[in-house]
Amino acid sequence: MKKFLLLCLLLFSGCTRAQTTSSEIEEQQAKQIVLAHANISESDITKLVIEKNSKDNTNVYTVKFSTNNKTYEYFVNRVNGEIIKSSYESIVTPKNDVSNNSTDKENSSNSNTADTTNKHTITNNSNKQDTSSNNTDTNQTSNQNASTKQSSTSSSITKEQAKTIALSHANVDISDTRMFRIIPEYDDGIAIYNVEFYANNKEYDYEIAQSDGRIISYDYDIENDTPSTSTNNNVQSNIISLANAKSLALAKVNGSSEQNLKISLDYDDGKPIYEGEIMYGGMEYEFEIDATSGNFIEWSVEHQD
Repeated sequence: MKKFLLLCLLLFSGCTRAQTTSSEIEEQQAKQIVLAHANISESDITKLVIEKNSKDNTNVYTVKFSTNNKTYEYFVNRVNGEIIKSSYESIVTPKNDVSNNSTDKENSSNSNTADTTNKHTITNNSNKQDTSSNNTDTNQTSNQNASTKQSSTSSSITKEQAKTIALSHANVDISDTRMFRIIPEYDDGIAIYNVEFYANNKEYDYEIAQSDGRIISYDYDIENDTPSTSTNNNVQSNIISLANAKSLALAKVNGSSEQNLKISLDYDDGKPIYEGEIMYGGMEYEFEIDATSGNFIEWSVEHQD
């Protein structure tokens, strides 16, 4: 009798484990959920990455994918397929010198190669035919990456050089600055200096590549929300009204009102934008709107804590 009860217990335990495992949705299911939500066809995807992670003590799939003009990021509950957070960002061509474009493409290529070694990447069926050629070039790619790392290390710039580059680009004298910060960090696998400083009633933020001093991105924010009276009148006349920007934002969240909305005019790379957030229905929506065209540059959704 004891042997029979022990056998039943073992069988029940095995069934429970099988049910627990089978209750988790597959990666392909997570992919279909986010593509349907974003209204994107799989054929339009240029890159797709799916990873298993944990967010707020919940097991999730992190799904990141790109099209020709936007990048998307989703967090999907691995048990029930619920979208916990979603966001997208428009891909904007940097306003840096044209001479940097070729360098950007090389860095982008190297960054993508590094990503595929650390992340579980799913490609479209049309790309599967390239698998054999990728395997053939593995040794060559490894050698190229090694030489690239060595050259980057030997030619990396100092913090002082990064500071000089940022001040020269902003046309600001060091004596006019305050609260200067230079922080070494990594962005998409690229070693950068994050340079931040205040000057002339503006907050400047630069990302500068440690390898060659290239300005990857920069922006400045006016320290108050009211545009300066010295701003060019022609630029101001092209900006959509605050009321119009509010209407655009609220139209994306059914049932929300101005009581749920925070919005202000700001500048990014010298370009006017409206940025803000909407708190409604237990969700937090963050956005950026191009203040001259009314197009959404960024839009993200997350459950409120």
